[in-house]
Amino acid sequence: SWEWFIRCWMMVFRAAGVRSDDRFVIPFSFGLFIGFWGAFEAAVALENLTLPAGGMSTLARLHYIVDNDATVVCCTPTYAIRMAEVADEQGIDLTASAVRAIIVGGEPGASIPATRSRIECAWGARLFDHCGMTEIGAGTVVRPEDHDELVGSGCIGRPTRGREARVVDERGRPVRRGETGELVFRGLGIMDGYFKNPEATAEAFKDGWFHSGDLARMDEAGRFYYMGREKDMIRRSGENVSATEVEETIEGHPDVKIAACVPVADELRGEEIKAYVVLQPGAAPETTPPAALIEFCEQRLAYFKVPRYWSYRDDLPRTPSERVAKAELQREHADPRAGAYDRVEDLWR
Repeated sequence: SWEWFIRCWMMVFRAAGVRSDDRFVIPFSFGLFIGFWGAFEAAVALENLTLPAGGMSTLARLHYIVDNDATVVCCTPTYAIRMAEVADEQGIDLTASAVRAIIVGGEPGASIPATRSRIECAWGARLFDHCGMTEIGAGTVVRPEDHDELVGSGCIGRPTRGREARVVDERGRPVRRGETGELVFRGLGIMDGYFKNPEATAEAFKDGWFHSGDLARMDEAGRFYYMGREKDMIRRSGENVSATEVEETIEGHPDVKIAACVPVADELRGEEIKAYVVLQPGAAPETTPPAALIEFCEQRLAYFKVPRYWSYRDDLPRTPSERVAKAELQREHADPRAGAYDRVEDLWR
């Protein structure tokens, strides 16, 4: 089992062209999946693995990467962007560093072209994507022959060696190719179960398949595309809306830096969608009002996916891995509509 777990990770390294003499840096703590397992596998495969000390700031970790002439960095896409932003603020030219490859994981990687372009341009390095989690390690990987076509397309690749994957409905039945459902895995190197938690183990494993909680679709070539987390689905008037899809659409607007969508309870529709938006430097709510973002979304999304409520922020709360802490956003106000623009009523509440 351990042998196959390691082999799955080695597929990720091979896809990124990692060599035994690479200087590999993981700027994360072992408390995160990509930090612990990435370090474990790198230690097996490489001659030179370096780990920044715990508690270091993003700037200190960035200096650590540059000063140690790292050639490969493994982190989440969000953190790669965050380090690039800090580098720009501090006048550090990352394109002049030794970094030639960035392996991303732990979230929907380079899921849109803008994310891939932003990271590769800022770092002057190629981006490589995979999908994994603590329970299974690396589950899928974008292979070298697919890299140029798929990285940035929303594709998370094909199953790693010794694994099977498929997309199923709520009853565990495979859905048709192109349809969205839950991504499930089986094969070698997957965990036996959760420690002293048989109930959680039984919930995760059904009919021999490990249920990831990720939503995906599979194309005719057997490649998987990430569609969001089940818990990130917003149920509006009986329609399932992927918060990830809406966020990526909003972030496609040139004035938007980052967006986060959360559900708002609604008596009529069950849930409505609220979008929190952080604008790019130089942009402002006066020059990029909700109406402009709504029109942008209406041209790219089904009508029921366009957020009803809109709120501007200078920044968004983050987890230690730099993901948006949506739970904090939802706890901020007793009434999440307060202070937001209401698309239906055409007013600021």
